[in-house]
Amino acid sequence: MKQFISAIFLGSLLVFLTSVPLSGQNFVVNGSASYLGGDCYQLTPDSPGQSGSFFSQNPIDLTQPFYEEATFSFGCKDANGADGIVFILATTNTALGVGGGGLGYEGITPSIAIEMDDYFNGNYADPTSDHMAVVSMGSVNHGASTSLVAPININNIEDCMDHCFVISWDPIAMRLTAALDDNSIAYSGNIIANIFSGNSLVYYGFSSGTGSLSNLHTVCFGPPVLEPMADETICEGESINLQADANGIAWTWAPDPTLSTLDESNPTATPLQTTTYTTLIEYNCGYVHNDTIVITVLPPPDVSASNNGPVCVGETLNLMAGGGTSYEWDGPLNYFSLSQNPVITNVTIGMAGTYYVTVTDAFGCTAVTETEVEIDPGPDISIDPPIDPMCENLDPVQLTADPPGGTWSGGEITSDGIFDPGYAGEGDHLITYTVSNANGCSNTAQVNINVVLVPEVLIDDPGILCENANPIQMIGNPPGGIWDGEITVGGLFDPADAGDGPHLITYTAEDGNGCFGTSEIVIEVVPGLTADIEPTGPFCATDSAVALIAMPPGGDWSGAANSVGVIFPALLGPGFHEVTYTLNDQQGCYFGAIDIEILAAPPMMIDPVASLCLNATPVTMTANPLGGIWSGAANLAGQVDPALLGTGIHEVIYTQMFAGGCTNADTLNIEVLPAAPVIDNLSTSCDPTSTFYTVTFSMTGGDPSTYVIEGTVSGTLIPGNPAIFISEPLLSGAPYIFWVNDANNCDPDTVSGTKLCNCLTNAGTMSFTAISECEGNTISVLPPTGVVLDPDDSLVYVLHLGFPDSILLISDTNVFSLVPPLMVGVTYFVSSLAGNAMAGTGVDLSDPCLSVSFGTPVMWVQLPSGTISGSTSICMGDSATLRFSLTGTGPFDVNYSDGINTYFLDNIVTGHEVTLYPLLTTTYTLVDVTETVAPLCVGSPGVGHTIQVFDNYTIPLTDQICSGDSLYVGGAYQTSGGIYYDTLQSTYGCDSVLATTLTLYTLDTTYRTDTSCDSMQTGVFTDVFTDDNGCDSTTITTVTWVLADTTLLQSNTCDELSSGVFTDLYTGQSGCDSIVIETITFVPPDSTWVYGETCDPAIAGTFIQVLQNTFGCDSFIIETVMLIPSDTTIVSGETCDASMAGVFTRLLTNAGGCDSLVIETIGLLPSDTTIVQQLSCFPQDVGTTEQVYTNLYGCDSLFQTITILAPEDSCIVPKIHRELFIPNVFSPNDDGINDFFFISSHPEAVTNIPFLRIYDRWGGLVFERMGLLPNQPADGWDGQASGDDINPGVFVWVAEVVYADGKTETLYGDVTLLR
Repeated sequence: MKQFISAIFLGSLLVFLTSVPLSGQNFVVNGSASYLGGDCYQLTPDSPGQSGSFFSQNPIDLTQPFYEEATFSFGCKDANGADGIVFILATTNTALGVGGGGLGYEGITPSIAIEMDDYFNGNYADPTSDHMAVVSMGSVNHGASTSLVAPININNIEDCMDHCFVISWDPIAMRLTAALDDNSIAYSGNIIANIFSGNSLVYYGFSSGTGSLSNLHTVCFGPPVLEPMADETICEGESINLQADANGIAWTWAPDPTLSTLDESNPTATPLQTTTYTTLIEYNCGYVHNDTIVITVLPPPDVSASNNGPVCVGETLNLMAGGGTSYEWDGPLNYFSLSQNPVITNVTIGMAGTYYVTVTDAFGCTAVTETEVEIDPGPDISIDPPIDPMCENLDPVQLTADPPGGTWSGGEITSDGIFDPGYAGEGDHLITYTVSNANGCSNTAQVNINVVLVPEVLIDDPGILCENANPIQMIGNPPGGIWDGEITVGGLFDPADAGDGPHLITYTAEDGNGCFGTSEIVIEVVPGLTADIEPTGPFCATDSAVALIAMPPGGDWSGAANSVGVIFPALLGPGFHEVTYTLNDQQGCYFGAIDIEILAAPPMMIDPVASLCLNATPVTMTANPLGGIWSGAANLAGQVDPALLGTGIHEVIYTQMFAGGCTNADTLNIEVLPAAPVIDNLSTSCDPTSTFYTVTFSMTGGDPSTYVIEGTVSGTLIPGNPAIFISEPLLSGAPYIFWVNDANNCDPDTVSGTKLCNCLTNAGTMSFTAISECEGNTISVLPPTGVVLDPDDSLVYVLHLGFPDSILLISDTNVFSLVPPLMVGVTYFVSSLAGNAMAGTGVDLSDPCLSVSFGTPVMWVQLPSGTISGSTSICMGDSATLRFSLTGTGPFDVNYSDGINTYFLDNIVTGHEVTLYPLLTTTYTLVDVTETVAPLCVGSPGVGHTIQVFDNYTIPLTDQICSGDSLYVGGAYQTSGGIYYDTLQSTYGCDSVLATTLTLYTLDTTYRTDTSCDSMQTGVFTDVFTDDNGCDSTTITTVTWVLADTTLLQSNTCDELSSGVFTDLYTGQSGCDSIVIETITFVPPDSTWVYGETCDPAIAGTFIQVLQNTFGCDSFIIETVMLIPSDTTIVSGETCDASMAGVFTRLLTNAGGCDSLVIETIGLLPSDTTIVQQLSCFPQDVGTTEQVYTNLYGCDSLFQTITILAPEDSCIVPKIHRELFIPNVFSPNDDGINDFFFISSHPEAVTNIPFLRIYDRWGGLVFERMGLLPNQPADGWDGQASGDDINPGVFVWVAEVVYADGKTETLYGDVTLLR
């Protein structure tokens, strides 16, 4: 039922206008407007600069009432969309106005219009929000006289949504009323006279326009076109999702217990039988449609399943099913098949069990049935375990198994189970046993027989034994055997019991397989003799090694001596130690033994001495016991002189000889510390007032890191080389004294004196920064600062080691050269000297006002130098080493040359080595050496070092041996052919290689085979001869015992009486028995099952056809033809037309070709009539109106409205307010103006704002507040997120408002934040 909208309310009754809708008109389109089909028109496309309109083809008469309903779409672009839609009454149907802000209406006159504007145009006096207004005469300027009703604010309409529009004209009240959604506006006036100059015939239409911004603007009449549901078919037990027209906003389904819900567009239906479902669909603006859908429910198919079991393992299983058009099998071991009658070959026991088949008929309906499959695994077989492993010399054995009566095969076994290991030979032999059960199902079992060779028995040869030697334990392999002969069973052989001469010993051993082997050896016992050993000692415990000599030589050493007869007294320690020596040869057995004494050294110790200062007096060492000899850092008298040793750690050695000529020694490390610091370069300097003076001096020697200065006053110590001390000021004439010491505390140095500051002369202050220059360069010092001279004074520079005692040079310039007696590596001082001028020295050194500055430290650095040493000669291909010994201050950069190329080494220190591979004799020259620290001195030593390169030599030789012999070459006894190298040394120590090519002649062995039927004449027989190379030539004949020649034959028969095992005995080519065993197997007839379907009962049944298979036996084909019954489908429906109701029958043909009867029952649906009585305050509304709709069953529904005139005193029209103001820009800058974004409304319009949310352009939530009130700035947004100001931009807001009449509305829009 359509919804009517009016702005007049009376109590709870809605007042309707008694006018006729104008829908169904044909329209004339103008400009960019176009017809979209159905009842829809497009005013503008979504592009800038458009203007379009459409008007009714026929005019309407304004002396008659009218109304029209339409659905508007203003597009989806809000912040950047424009401009709106205008409803127009005009005198022409081809009118088209200006686009953009003119909305396609501007310029159409005469006219009256309802403007719905969604863009703010300030030059038209537009409000900032979307608005409605009544305008006239083609003008949209709300500030002009043509503006009939001022704009009212409306919610955002550029929201991709449909908006409901109603326009009505009351000619009696002369009132034009329009409503858009819940917003309404009205104009009262004589528009026929005032607008159209008495012309009552006008055209109505709509216009729109776009400027620089655009939107898609459409107008539609009547309900949307229904998207009907299509009928569906399902199978019994299935569910289906129904989908009514999704364009609706509400759906009401006719009650049915098989529906999951009644108020959704897509409920789930689970009908038990064919069912018709009906729904009422509601759309925007109150439009409705009815729709129905028939769900036909089909019954499941009638199915069957069977199989050809039981079947044997390895045979073929046939599964059979019927009753459908497609099949899906599943069963044990994840079996799956889509065949109707699948065949499974080579079945296993795991395939036994229940097989399920899902049968689908022609309508897609399914049913599941099952069949049980039996698999016969055949008999269980167990083979009695044979001997494992089986020795090759074991007699033939009979194998047995359960159940008996089967056949043996494989592995050189007879069919009745006799296995001969000697005939089978070494290795694994797989034996198979086959037997069948009563069902004809056979099975096999296997066993592996491992035939092993008898063990190879070996005896370790003890060599020639001495008669007087101790008993020895003989060793046989494999171990654990039994000994026989003149020996114990455990293998202990006593040469004394056996006596001189040869003795035959036998050893029999069993290997891990239980097989026995035997070996023999002859032991030679010779008489015992005595060997002599020299020297006999005693020896000192301090001796490192002593070599012993025995006669006759060539024997073996043991005991305290190593294998070559060397003892180590220092390792053995004091006491007696036994040495033994043995030698066995054909003449006898020599034996010798001596006890060697090692003499102990008495303890001795050097008395400890504390660290010595470099300038200390010599000290005399003491030790215990007395009488020893001093060496090392001490002289023969035991005196240690620190000045001679120099700083560092020095070893003192004390040695003493005792009884037996043995010596012992002790050592002691003595540390010599650096000498005490030395004071140099003393100077005093008065201040300008001659009231105070300071003392300055330098310090060298000792340990600079631990300098300590104590004295009259404190001062400043400047580290360096030398270190400099500057005292605090002293009063003129006051004495001073300073002591200088270090952590070594070696005789501190002292300086003292006084200074009277009564002279003006001042030599100034020299730089304290030390200067160094390379040998050969001059040194220039910086002139002093603060020099004060009398008229008769002069200033000179002195180079000294301490003023005034050690003046070396005097100059009137600040430049000095290295001249005698100056030396490199010595720190000098250059001081400025001021005093009375004097010829010769330049200054009178006896001048009482003589002034001397503290000196600048200077030093000449000796040029670096060096030498090359290292390898002097090498052999070709060997590496050589060059060692660089460098003097100066490292690290160094070095250049050296081989006479052709120059090589560079960076940042090395003395002792650096390089590895070379010269190919010929080469001289290497040290070209230059550069220090890498200031002053970067460069030396050019020019020294060289020559490395001689000598060649290696190789001498080829040849030799030969027989297989089994050996030759000592290549450092060992060789038993195989090849090239072997022995390396000697030439006179230069280089390799002289003997390359011997050794040829190995293999033994000439011929292998022959023969057979014998007599097992006593079998075996391996060996004959040995000598070939041309002098090596053994062996003939080995293997005679094999030939068993009966057994041939196994197999065949098939269809006659069960002809089957069995038959044996025939013949004589083979070797003259031995040849047995032929033939197994004839009974082949039973086979059967094939075939299934079919028919609609004819005359040809249904089971039919058997007999053929011959590949073995010539019967082959049965059993065909089962199943009768397919006719099916009946019952369909029901409903209609509003009585002529179409009833029961209708149709005869069809189903997928199986049989009759399919469809019975359709169509029920008659009722029509309904609704009568509504209402009151009206307007006499013109009185009367009866009728409207015909479609009810929820799709039949006519008559809606009759009876309007009665209401009493005058009851016509009070309450006003419902909807006025809202929502800004589209605010500036939260704390200036008190527009600092918050909030919602304002008429005081009686809104009662509550449940929520307000703000989103950024990426959809991120930046503000949310619940339960707000209108007109409250503090409840709004202050332009912050998480306490921080947000950058300016455009944001989207969403809010829900509750009006005073209880209506709730969700609003959308955008707002611009400015800073």
